[in-house]
Amino acid sequence: MTKKKQEDQKEQETEKLSEWQKRNKEYLEKKAQEEAEKEKELAEQKKQHLPSSEKENVEKNDENTEEVTADTQENESEEAEKPTETETSEEEQDEPLLDKAALRKKKKAERKQAKREAKETREKIAPRHVYRALPVLILSSVLLILAVYFISPYSKLKNIEVTGNKQLSKTEVLDASSIQKEDYTLTTYLSQKAHARNIKLSSLWVKKAEISYQFPITFKIKVTEYTVVAYDYSGEQYFPVLSSGEEIATPVKKSQLPKSYITLDFSDKAMLKKFVQQLSGISNTIKSEIQTVQHTPSKATEDLLTITMTDGNKILVPLSEVGKKLPYYEKIKPQLTETSTVDMEAGIFSYRNS
Repeated sequence: MTKKKQEDQKEQETEKLSEWQKRNKEYLEKKAQEEAEKEKELAEQKKQHLPSSEKENVEKNDENTEEVTADTQENESEEAEKPTETETSEEEQDEPLLDKAALRKKKKAERKQAKREAKETREKIAPRHVYRALPVLILSSVLLILAVYFISPYSKLKNIEVTGNKQLSKTEVLDASSIQKEDYTLTTYLSQKAHARNIKLSSLWVKKAEISYQFPITFKIKVTEYTVVAYDYSGEQYFPVLSSGEEIATPVKKSQLPKSYITLDFSDKAMLKKFVQQLSGISNTIKSEIQTVQHTPSKATEDLLTITMTDGNKILVPLSEVGKKLPYYEKIKPQLTETSTVDMEAGIFSYRNS
């Protein structure tokens, strides 16, 4: 009963042992068994060469040795069941090579699995993050490019071309536009209409001004000027009168006058402007034959004008009816056989000049 209890106690203690302790115990028992078998084989070999009396002594010693060995194995197994601190600390050093290789394979498999999972995670998440970050990346890139551009001297380069100007020089047009050398190309582009308006308001000569942009740094200023329709003769000086009805304050030298032109003699500038407006509806054929226009009021008509033609004929017509009655002169002229006066003040009739 005592032996059975010991065996049961050993089984219970074995169940409580860790896996390493169990393997170590099995390893020690196996090793002890192999050593015992080797010793037994050696002893048998010696017996064969010894006399009979000595063989009996050896057998007795072997029996004693087996008992001692059995006791030793029991003690060693008990000590293996109760591992010391040294054995625990040297657990990894005494572990069989097979277990270490298996552990390395396991760790390698775990690393591969982790990499595979990380790759799958990147494949799932990366596109979403890219789409979210794309606007920020684009905006940041644009801001960086703009910052570098505005810092560089290239941001202020401008090539300005002026066309359509006859009375105004290129320098006068550029000064009127208020475009400065230190202005950015971008701000000049954004302020095109404002610069064109500045040119329009700068001079009476300018009818219209347009600015167009051509990549990368070219600006084209197209100026449309009013034409000169007549010259106001005042104080022996000739002042250009534009198609807008405005009179230029700067006189023109007589040597600079064209071969044929209309001379106006008005004391009232408002009447001069009104006549030019009425004249815009007259054909170029009649306008080319007008030599002088004078304000010659009568008792009946305050705004009566006397128009002298290049052929010597004269036309009397109210200023308010110039656009309406003057075109009839084309039909009347062929009927005139001598230098005459065509009176359009009240109705239309003609008589010979005295």
